[in-house]
Formats: sequence, C-alpha cells, structure tokens
Amino acid sequence: MDNHDTSSLASTASDSPVVRRGYIDGCFDIMHSGHYNAIRQAKAQCDVLVVGIHSDDEIASNKAPPVMKQEERYELLKHVKWIDEILHDVPYAPSLKTLARAKADFCVHGDDMPVDSTGRGAYDDLRDAGKLRVIKRTEGVSTTDLVGRLLLLTKDHLQGSQLDSGLAPKDRSCVSVRMLTTTRRIAEFSSRRAPTSDDTVVYVDGAFDMFNVGHATTLQKAKALGTYLLVGIFDDETVNSMKGSNYPVMNLLERVLNVSACKHVDEVIIGAPVEITEDLIKTMNISIVAQGSISSRRPRCPSSDEEGSVTQTNEVAKRLGILHEVESDYPHLTAAAIAERIANNRLTYIHRNTKRDALEKEYYSSKQHIAEKVCCHLAQCDVLIIGVYADESIVPDKALPVMKQDERYTFLKHLKWVDEIVYGVPVVPTTEFLDSINADFCIHGDNMPVNGEGRCAYDDLRDAGRLRVFKRTECVTVTDLVGRLLVQTRDHLTGPRLDDGLDSETRQILSAPGSPICRANDLAINSAVSSPRMATSPTNSRKVLVTNMIKRISEFTTRRPPKPDDVIVYIDGAFDMFNVGHASTLEKAKALGTYLIVGVFDDRTVNRMKGCNYPVMNLGERVLNVSACKHVDDAVIGAPLEFKEPKVLPRTVGFANKCFSALHPSSEVPSDEHGVRQKNDVPKKLGIFKEVESDFPELTVTTIAERISHNRLSYIAEKRNRAKSLE
Repeated sequence: MDNHDTSSLASTASDSPVVRRGYIDGCFDIMHSGHYNAIRQAKAQCDVLVVGIHSDDEIASNKAPPVMKQEERYELLKHVKWIDEILHDVPYAPSLKTLARAKADFCVHGDDMPVDSTGRGAYDDLRDAGKLRVIKRTEGVSTTDLVGRLLLLTKDHLQGSQLDSGLAPKDRSCVSVRMLTTTRRIAEFSSRRAPTSDDTVVYVDGAFDMFNVGHATTLQKAKALGTYLLVGIFDDETVNSMKGSNYPVMNLLERVLNVSACKHVDEVIIGAPVEITEDLIKTMNISIVAQGSISSRRPRCPSSDEEGSVTQTNEVAKRLGILHEVESDYPHLTAAAIAERIANNRLTYIHRNTKRDALEKEYYSSKQHIAEKVCCHLAQCDVLIIGVYADESIVPDKALPVMKQDERYTFLKHLKWVDEIVYGVPVVPTTEFLDSINADFCIHGDNMPVNGEGRCAYDDLRDAGRLRVFKRTECVTVTDLVGRLLVQTRDHLTGPRLDDGLDSETRQILSAPGSPICRANDLAINSAVSSPRMATSPTNSRKVLVTNMIKRISEFTTRRPPKPDDVIVYIDGAFDMFNVGHASTLEKAKALGTYLIVGVFDDRTVNRMKGCNYPVMNLGERVLNVSACKHVDDAVIGAPLEFKEPKVLPRTVGFANKCFSALHPSSEVPSDEHGVRQKNDVPKKLGIFKEVESDFPELTVTTIAERISHNRLSYIAEKRNRAKSLE
C-alpha cells in the first residue's frame, strides 16, 4: 500500500509547539498482553503513536505464515487504546524512509531485537542513526508461546485429529516462561473511570479467550448500547467447565489484560459469575445486559464426557427485559477455528517454534533490566487523620473486638494514605472533637451506624455541615469475616468445631441463603476449585465484583516501577486475614532493599497448602489488602509456589521468608491433607534467601478463629442485630 493508506484514529491537534511522534511496528499475529504492553509503553514516550503492521507476504518471507488473516490483524488494531494512527504494509526491517513515511521522530521496540531473512538485525539502521528507543519486553507471553499451547491441545472437542498427533516428544514442547501479572500492570491497563449518575451501564460477559477482532467488534457494539461498558470475564475453572479440559488457552489474568486494552471497555470484573443476579444488577447499576450472538448459540447440554459442565442462561436479564443480543461480525473466529488453522500447518509452526526457542534462550541468558515509563497520579487529600476506638468504647455498642487493641493500633501505622492516627476517639464524634484534632470535616460511608441509644452516631456532624459521605464497599465487613470463621468445620482449627453447641435456630441463620456469611455447605461444594469460598448466593456473587474490579485494584496500586538502582526484594505467601503480623513482616522485608514485590498465592494453592476451609479471603480480597500496605511497591497476583528457573526471578538482593508458622504452611497442614510445601530451592541455591522474624508470631488465622470460637455466641448475637439494622 502507498503512503495514503494510513488511518488516523484520534485527533492529533495540540496546543503544544512540539508534538512528539513515535512509531512502533509488528506482525501483531494472535494479539496478546505483550503486544498491548509494548504499545502502551511506546505511547508513554510520545504524544502521537503511529503503529505499523506488516502484510501477510512480508511476514511469510521473514518468519512463517501468520495465523490470523491480514484483514483480521489490521482491523483489531483499530480497537486498541493508545493507538493514534495505523500504517499498513510496512517493511519487516524499518528504515529512515519508514520513519519519514510515518512522520515519526523515533522508533520504539522491545529489548528482544528480531533479525530479518538475511540474518541481520531488523532495527540496526535505526539504532545506528540514533532513532531507536528500547522498551522492556513483556516476558512469559508471545505469539510463539500461544501457538505452542495450541499445538499441545489433545482433546477431541477440537474438530479434527489431535493437533500433536504423530509428533516426537521433543517437538511437543515450546520454551515458555510464566507471565507474572502484577497489580501495577493491571493499573496501567485500567481506564480508572468510574460511572457517573448519567451513564447508561452496559454489561457483557464471557471467556474472551484468544482475544481477537471478533471480540473487539462485539464489545464496540455493546458499548454503543450505552455509555459505560462493564465486561465480566469468567475464571479459568468456569471456562474449563463450559468448553472442555483444554480451555482456556490463555489464563484469567492474560485475558483480563487483553480485554482491558480494548478502548471500548471502561471496567473489567475479574472472575465474573456465570449468572448475573438481580442483586448484582442493582449493585452495579446495570441498565443493559448484552450477549454475543455466538454465546447465545452455544449448546445448552453438557457433553457426556465432561463432568460438571456449566451453561449460561441469563434468566434474570431476560425476565427484567434488559437482555440484548449483539451480532458478531466474525462469527466463525473462535479459539477452535484458530486452533484448526494451526493444525493445518502444524509442521510449519513447529519448525518456527524450534527456531524461536533458541532465540528465547539467548534472550533470557543475556537480558538486562530496562525500566518502564510510568504516569504518576495525585493523592486526593493533603492530610488524612484516622481515629480508632479503644476496646472499652466498642463493647457497649458492639461485640468484643476480635483483634487486640495494640494489634489494631499498630496495624494502622503500616497503611498507605494514613498521615496521622488518633487513639481512643469517641464512638459519637462531635464538632468539638473535630476542632481538637484540627480536622475540617469527617468522612464516613453511606452505611451510618447507630449508637446504643438507637441514634445515628454522625447526626451532629451532618447537622453542622461537616460530614462527607462516600460509597460504602458492599459485602466486605468484619461481621462477614467473623461469619466465615464461625462456619469453619474442619478439625485443623485447634479445639472443638466452632459451631458445636449451637441451637438449630442459630444454625439455620448461619446457613440461610443471602446471609452475609459463607455457608458451611458451600465450603464442601467449592473446596476443590480455585475459589473455595465463592458461593453462589447473591451476597457472595457480589463480593466477586467488589474485590475483583480492575479499577479497584488500580486505585490501590502505587504504579511505581523499579528503577535501575533499586534493590528488589521478593516475598510471597497466602496473606489470609491480613493483619499487623503480616504488615510488620513486610516492613522488615522492605528494609532489606528499596523495592518490595509481594507474591500472593491463588485460592487453589492456599487451599492445597492449608486445607479445604482456606483461604478465608479470596484472592481478590487478599491482593487488595496487601496492596494497601505502604511498604508494598507491587504485588504478583496468583504467584507461583516455586520459582523453577533462575531466569524468571526478579532482580533481587534476596527472597524474604517468613520463619513463623502462620505463613509457613508446611507446619500447619494436618496429616490427613495432601499438603503442598514450599521449598524455595532456587533462591537458596543462588544465595539470596533470607528469613524475616515476625513481631507477632502468635497472630495466625487459627488463633483469630480461636478468639471468635471463645466468644461465638456474642458474635452471633451481633450478627443478628446487624441483620435487623439492614432490613
């Protein structure tokens, strides 16, 4: 194509005297989060980003035939945020002439430089001319890796013969490094725009596996039905149950990043429920539920060879008259169709992957750290004062607090956003009290508490115009957490079962549908899946939305990338029922370096390590709690239990390990559990493993449960009173 074949996606008008124009190019075949992150990083370095894309012939002459058709690749780029202009049919090895055609000042590329068909570096000319800027490649994900995953598919629900049939074992593997999804990465992809009261919220959900132009155009049509698009993404277990044992090809967090890169998407729910309830519709203020035409045609009957298959009905949305079907522009572009394309040319792709494997090994053996650009965000206030009640002030109006007074006091010191702490504040604040601490106003959620006399505790401040009300975070309360622990039934919690001695009426209250606690029978039903505490009740379904929205995660994230001179410390664990013991340990770990990365195990890993009642908090809740700690710079969501390859380790001074039993699960796994134990062999072998002594070694989930057990009747009474107040 000629120079005129350039599409502009955004206005480039600017009041600035100098507009920086950047250029990045690629095949963009089977788009993944690595592509999107490269585009995002390139956009951070310029005002206008021009993206060049190669033709099918150009790719075939330098690599192998692309999996996605040319028009599919071209069209998908139009739906990606961060892209201002698109340049078609660019050469595989760009030159100064290419930059002139794009009217760009420089070219951007990852630190894994490709070579052309002659074996010469494809970007050597631009490097020599000082026109090349190198960005950090996203490790652990590539088109080659995705092709390798599809080559290994073996179940016959993919039409045709097995894709790896007749292949030698050495040809059935591809070099891959697991991509670590962090809170900072999710924050960088998030739009961070909250819906306004005037917005028409549209909800659409699905697997969004192998995200492609079919998904993107469907989301575009869904967005056109309203003004704010909320996308729910099913977790891996749900997709697996719906589509078969080989699905999804991409894991949940990869799929979340891909959808978040689409410019039509305003918010994403990580691990959305299969069925949306009326309660969820009210909570999220959803006006329209959109359903893709491919989803609506999915067979409702599970196949005979699949156990526990899940189907979606959208009955509530149909009954409310808010379900709209969106016709797909690419109805045949499915994960199965993409797999078939690879199957038809599998020997070609195996040969390409073999060549790419060698390049991957070379990259990881010689890679160096490259810092990423980041946009800073501003705090919303100058000074925030937190008041905390004394134990004796809590007891008259509520139950005895679970955490001791010094534990609560000390814990607040470790939270970000907190500037000052005032201890022993009155339960009913007054204007005189605000004046005494030099505060202009008081802030509280829209769930106003009442004191022992039945009067709203904040009436005086409201009447004086010194109360500001914000939106309460629904379905996450101390009462809820106490309720979850009250229904623990396994004997690995020391002492008698926590529900022993309760009358039938109380047991009925605890197990009632919609109760703000997790039901005991849900624990047994869900103990084998990734989120053992995600029940199907409306309350627990809402909890998924509240804790797993990418906007919420982005609000908790520092978004500061490590600098070249940072000393990075890594620590991992369950971090269940996050408390002062965890926070003080993270403080000590941070003191070993200058940048702290915290790995948070997923629900399945914690479940296997500690037993079927764990974790008490789901992964989304635990990630938010860890991210609220001021010592944490970044968190890995669903961190691996063991780092098996030194090449994927962060650039660290050492691994910090917890030397107390609360977060060292091997000592807590009972003999009848197939417990998983962490060894940390790789950091030990590298000599970077360090232990951190806890200041609160006795503060574990077990001891917290025991405290509740000793006062369970008091907590049950409080639960009853709270239920009445919410009626």
